Amino acid sequence: PEWYRIGQLNLMADYLRKKFNHTPRGIWLTERVWEQSIVSSIGKSGAEYTIVDDTHFKAGGVSENDFFGYYITEDQGYLVKIFCSSEYLRYGIPFAEVDKLIDYFLNLKERKGVDLIAYGDDGEKFGVWPGTNKHCYKDGWLRKFFDALRQNKDAIEVISFSEVIDTIPPKGKIYIPDSSYREMMEWVLPLD
Repeated sequence: PEWYRIGQLNLMADYLRKKFNHTPRGIWLTERVWEQSIVSSIGKSGAEYTIVDDTHFKAGGVSENDFFGYYITEDQGYLVKIFCSSEYLRYGIPFAEVDKLIDYFLNLKERKGVDLIAYGDDGEKFGVWPGTNKHCYKDGWLRKFFDALRQNKDAIEVISFSEVIDTIPPKGKIYIPDSSYREMMEWVLPLD
């Protein structure tokens, strides 16, 4: 029920305010399960944005060339900004070679003129999934990645979603059909 959705969002926001002395402006959708009616719940909670996968944007009729940036959606008069998370980055971070990821960022900017690419993913990939603790920390993948971003700071700027919505206008309006990330959409199909 909507009251429960809003309660969960407010409970988490209150926790983050108390724990980090910071009011969150966005939310993470569990399993990135999207229903358009959730927009009014997000808006009523006071949150401004969320992030979904490029699969959602494809289902909403957005071409791959327009995945970069964010859009606005609406339900019951409540507006929410939606970022499109790159599938390439979801699979590449933290598993691809750091140099390949840096090249990907640089090539997007140079070849396609992309100024903004969003990334959001489950935190379990950074130490909870089997082998990821060793890979990310003991083998140093995460440190190498952050160091490479820092070394390329003149070409690659890392900013928060809040900074984006404060400084960059949305690309347009979108209405996304009920959906989730690509694998979940396959798993929910009938067995036959």
